[in-house]
Amino acid sequence: MTTPKPTIILTGANGGLGIGYIQNLLSSPYASTHHAIYTVRSPSTATTLSSLLSKAPENQSSTTISLDFNSLTNVRQVATSIKTRISNGELAPIHALVLNAGWQEANASTGKPQSFTEEGYEAHFGINYLSQFLFVLLLLGSMDREVGRIVMVTSFTHDSYDPRVCDGMKLYTPSSVVSKEMFGKGGTEEWARGVEYVDDGYLGGMRRYGASKLALLMFMYELQRRLDSDPALSNIGVLTVDPGAMAGTNLLRSSPPFIQFVVSMLSYLQGILVYFNPNGTWRTTYKSGTDLLLASFETKYLGEHPKAQFLDGSLKSQGSEESRDLKKQRHLWVDSLKLAGMKDGDTVLMNWE
Repeated sequence: MTTPKPTIILTGANGGLGIGYIQNLLSSPYASTHHAIYTVRSPSTATTLSSLLSKAPENQSSTTISLDFNSLTNVRQVATSIKTRISNGELAPIHALVLNAGWQEANASTGKPQSFTEEGYEAHFGINYLSQFLFVLLLLGSMDREVGRIVMVTSFTHDSYDPRVCDGMKLYTPSSVVSKEMFGKGGTEEWARGVEYVDDGYLGGMRRYGASKLALLMFMYELQRRLDSDPALSNIGVLTVDPGAMAGTNLLRSSPPFIQFVVSMLSYLQGILVYFNPNGTWRTTYKSGTDLLLASFETKYLGEHPKAQFLDGSLKSQGSEESRDLKKQRHLWVDSLKLAGMKDGDTVLMNWE
């Protein structure tokens, strides 16, 4: 029986950033040394992905499966299937688990949350954070325990003090009545239910998006500490990558027409902007795909076992001050266990509670 190749899992594989990652992967040595599992909501409609794979080198190995982060039940089913295939030797342990799937809904009507997951959680919180939290914990026992990496996609919008967010996008202006403390008195319950805003619908949607990305960073820090204290899992690294602002993704499909128009025009300039400032605010999906691949495998710059590493593009950085608040990280973790329905036996993490 042929020994299976180390596994790569990429979620959101049919989106702009997912395609950028796969383009980089297919031109790298990892295309022939690893087996990739690409997840999409509906394989039959993932035409961009299927077109790309139809032109891929013959030595690449991949499968495409369905995964819907809008449903915790589906997340559990898919994770169970992957775990079974790894435990019976059909697949090798996971070398890189890359969580790229995401949701953004921001327009005039989103002062009040408009979309919810099957379990009733606000969609940004449920899709961008809670389902990914659950997926990771369920698959920890299937990770490569020597070199495994978990890579999550965050955003500069997680930081309410970032000038691009506060002054540029005006999400949290100095005169705003909206608190810059995203994880406020309402805590996890408020995030899960969906915060309502009365000042501006588009800004409200973007605040919820940013808060979901803040949750991922808080999760990274808390998970890494728990992995480090578990002798069996202490070599697994958790990283987050801010891919910058990118045209050519599906995130803006619900945004106002003017926003979509401006971003589409910027798509013609992104290559030039990246050339002069590779890690600037505006980046191409291919460049950000390069950064995701770096986070998945690179060892010279990141080291053999990068731990709780936030990357702004390809540069080492750190999350916002709020994301590094230990008390809030713990609070979010405990609440998320309840919201995701975690129970004994769901994860191999020793100190999961």
